[in-house]
Amino acid sequence: MVDRLDQLQYTFDEGPCLDAIRHHTSVVVDDMRTETRWPRFAPAAAEAGCISQMGIEIFRESGRVGGLNLYSSRPSAFDDHTRQAATLLAIHTSVVMRKVIAVDDLNHALQTRQLIGQEVGIVMYRYAVDEQAAFAYLVRISQHSNVKLHGVAARIVADTGSGTYRDSAHSS
Repeated sequence: MVDRLDQLQYTFDEGPCLDAIRHHTSVVVDDMRTETRWPRFAPAAAEAGCISQMGIEIFRESGRVGGLNLYSSRPSAFDDHTRQAATLLAIHTSVVMRKVIAVDDLNHALQTRQLIGQEVGIVMYRYAVDEQAAFAYLVRISQHSNVKLHGVAARIVADTGSGTYRDSAHSS
């Protein structure tokens, strides 16, 4: 039911969690059967067995957004104590998610840096040039082909490993 309700919010582009994220607040629905804010989502949620719902924005960072949905099959399920506990959970989850995102971004940056380093080494070896010339050459290929440098790096490293490397800037 949870996955279905989440998908319905995205499909209808309406619902408590989406409003919470859009308005940076928590949104509580006491009874979906009488809810009028989301004319498509509320009836579908009630039909699926969701009578009460609470949506809370968890984080918004680097183009990523996260929300917490709480669902209940009974009306007015989220009293003040539950709302406070959910808000506290959202705050703690936000801290953890920011750390996870930071570690993920660092890992991606390290992988990209390593790949570009391999690419520079391949070009240095292949064309007997120094590191600066190899990097400048790769930047030109990136700009000429309109592909990000790490994309060019991935292709060259993969092609070199398979023995099919072709220099598109020098081939006809």
